[in-house]
Amino acid sequence: MKVIQSPGSRTRILCGLLVGAGIGAALSVPFVSVGIGVGVGAGIGLLVALVLGRGDDTGERQAASAASPGTIPVGGDAAETAGWVWNELVPKSGQSDTVQGELLRAIEKLRWEAQNNGNVNWDVGFERLLGFLEAELTGDAALAESDRVAASDDVGRLREHADPYLEDDLYDRLTDVLVAYCRAHPEPIARAADPELDR
Repeated sequence: MKVIQSPGSRTRILCGLLVGAGIGAALSVPFVSVGIGVGVGAGIGLLVALVLGRGDDTGERQAASAASPGTIPVGGDAAETAGWVWNELVPKSGQSDTVQGELLRAIEKLRWEAQNNGNVNWDVGFERLLGFLEAELTGDAALAESDRVAASDDVGRLREHADPYLEDDLYDRLTDVLVAYCRAHPEPIARAADPELDR
């Protein structure tokens, strides 16, 4: 459940790859080799895909979040619920204005920092994200005791930032607890941005 793309994002990624393939075909003559041209085109297409991948729907998602997007759909499986939260409540940049969106944003920020950077950028901002996760996921009596204990254990492990946790299972467990939180609180809960949080 790492990165969840909206249908519009997938369309823009596909368009970017197709543009790249076209550029690759055009470049195949100057490079005399179709393989090199297509390879260059694929690289350009990937770049276009990354630029377009999540760009145009940002304003729509931020506006939906600010305008209270409605009840979180919790009837499906955990991946569907987490996908909806990601697409509707997590902005492209900055903090979410809902508790549920910020919980998922925090989990994914922590995952990214550990798996892609080895926690080399660890600072008080990541500590604040952990504090937020801990407060919301271990202190909510609406969650099952087993979920609160699992979240507490996982947050405790993430606090050992000098030894980054690189496997997905811990982050996926936290996401499962987030989904349980959404099932207990299906209405998005408004939150003010943390002025001390720079992550």
